[in-house]
Order: sequence, then C-alpha cells, then structure tokens
Amino acid sequence: MGACLSALMIKAIMTTRTAALALAVPLFMTAPAIAEKHRAPKHYAPSSYGDPYYGNKANKPWRKQKRQAAKLCRHAISSQAHEIGFRDVDFDDGFYVERTRRGGLRVTFNEVEFEGFRREFEQQMRCVVKHGTVRWIDELPQPRRYRHARFGHYRY
Repeated sequence: MGACLSALMIKAIMTTRTAALALAVPLFMTAPAIAEKHRAPKHYAPSSYGDPYYGNKANKPWRKQKRQAAKLCRHAISSQAHEIGFRDVDFDDGFYVERTRRGGLRVTFNEVEFEGFRREFEQQMRCVVKHGTVRWIDELPQPRRYRHARFGHYRY
C-alpha cells in the first residue's frame, strides 16, 4: 500500500511540475520582448552630416529643414550663375547642413561644377538660409570673357 501511495504522489508531483513548467515557458519566451518594451527610449541628436537614425521620429522636422535649405541654396546658386553667364551648374557630391549661432542654417555643397562657354570650374560652395530665405552665398567664380585679340588668336 505504501509503494502504491508513493507512486501516486510522485505522479501527482510530476504532473504539477510539468503543468507549472508548461505555463512558465511562454513567460520565459516573452520576457526579452517585455523588457525591451519597457526600456527607456533613446533620443538621438540630429547630425549635421546626415541623419543615421532615419527612423527616429524626433528628427523628422530637422530632415525637412535640411532638405528645404538645400533646395533653396541650389536654386539661388543656379540662378546667380546663369545671370553672370554660366551655361550649366551641376551639384555633384553630397552636402551637409549645420546650424549657425544666429538661428540660420549653413549649407555646404562639397562639389559644384560651373560650366562656361569654354571652361569648367569646380569648387565648394556655401550659403546661409534664415527664415526660409537665402541670406548669403559664397562668391561665384567669374566666367572669363573671350575677346578676339589683335593678332588673330584668343586669350584664355
């Protein structure tokens, strides 16, 4: 009788342990996800050399400001270059935007190519945008005016 009773008790204990383990497994599986959910959120500062944390919603206004400032500067540089006599303006490499002390944005284009009638100029260009208007632009290269020389050749 004693052996039979102990066998029933062992079976009851084993089924209780098995049931407890079966209930605990889903908790063990979801524990990392719960811990990740309650972790403090990371706040990244906007970077002036591009935004590596593209999914961060806090940086969306900064990205929009950067794009708008770059667009305004491209338009202003192109229109000034066409006014002084360049045929085409190409913005080759990337650009970066940084904030100025006075509340504006300084946009630096790494390489801008100005195409004149016979020559091409490449240089880095900067401009400052404040309150949605371009306030300052680097000095543009001057296209050379070609004149017919006295002896029948062109000056370069």
